[in-house]
Amino acid sequence: MFARTKAPSDGNHLLMKRKISLLLAQALLFLTVGTAGAQGAAVSEPVQLIEGRDYTTVGKEEIASATLRDPSLCRMLDGRICLVYCRIPKIKVRREFQNGAIVAVYSADEGQTWSAPEIIFDSARDDESPSIASTPDGTLVCSFVPHREKGAVGTSLGTHVLTRKPGVTAWSPVMRIAPRYDCSSPVHLMRDGRLILGLSANDETQCAPASVCASPDGTQWEPVVMMGENRPPRLAETDIVERSDGWLFAVCRTQVKNPTAHLYYSISQDAGATWDRPIPLGFVGKRPKLLRTPNASLICAYEDEAVFFRYSKDEGLTFNPPVGVDGPTASAPSLALQADGSVLIAYIRHDLVRIRRFQIEESGPAWKTFTAQGQ
Repeated sequence: MFARTKAPSDGNHLLMKRKISLLLAQALLFLTVGTAGAQGAAVSEPVQLIEGRDYTTVGKEEIASATLRDPSLCRMLDGRICLVYCRIPKIKVRREFQNGAIVAVYSADEGQTWSAPEIIFDSARDDESPSIASTPDGTLVCSFVPHREKGAVGTSLGTHVLTRKPGVTAWSPVMRIAPRYDCSSPVHLMRDGRLILGLSANDETQCAPASVCASPDGTQWEPVVMMGENRPPRLAETDIVERSDGWLFAVCRTQVKNPTAHLYYSISQDAGATWDRPIPLGFVGKRPKLLRTPNASLICAYEDEAVFFRYSKDEGLTFNPPVGVDGPTASAPSLALQADGSVLIAYIRHDLVRIRRFQIEESGPAWKTFTAQGQ
């Protein structure tokens, strides 16, 4: 439907060379620092984080009546930051159906302060796993997964999308773009102008990573593409980012119950038309999120009994040791660029959304504080 621009390729020999280099680098990483779980214990937990200086909080006005989940950040065309999350009412009866709603807040000062929450979508179903992104023309694209009404709790209805044009307050009607697939990450822009979204098949017997492409405004969607042949079982929570060489880099996690289960990655050389077989990335985690920064760093945030991030200077060939973001129970990270090239990371802690700031400098990652001016 839309013209594809094939990504630059040096041939299969280069891809094989990169795979061999990655396997060697991962082996060295395991020999020197061990698995991500062990590393996570070695990374010191931030000491005495101070609200307003080290982090800001969203959801205090809702904490008495609701639990917040699945935050997602993006920078809008007008410079503001949009944060969406799932708000689930607190209930007294166990196993009662939880009717999650999708809520948005906005920040005009780089995450220092946030607007009052507004519901952007709330159906009779349980609407969860929202992710937000902004396209080059300023259209906001919110992907999410609703679940069936009471009596069929936990049954996914597939990936749905809402859009909102710049200068318009109303959101579009809901589009169901992938009935048999779930999403947990935002759409990403490719150099040919199209959008791409990471998916996972929601069939319990065939859980597998996939992708789907869309028109630049997120209104027309192409067929779903599965990732690789003879792939490992039960891979999910896929996120995708385009590298500087034009290849797509996807990360997903295994749902196999194994304490040393790794994140996996896959490469596409043809803008998502085909994918390599997913192979281990070299560290443990779930709910991975990817972001490219102006200084060519590729950041992977993830959850492993707390929230961590790693960064790569070689397009995902190797990743630096993990950096701890917050203490135990922190979960569900999301990433967004700030105007100065630094990074906002949002996550859940104590049923609220916390937001921190950091920058990848030549000497490594450095935490940045908030001030009254949001700088």
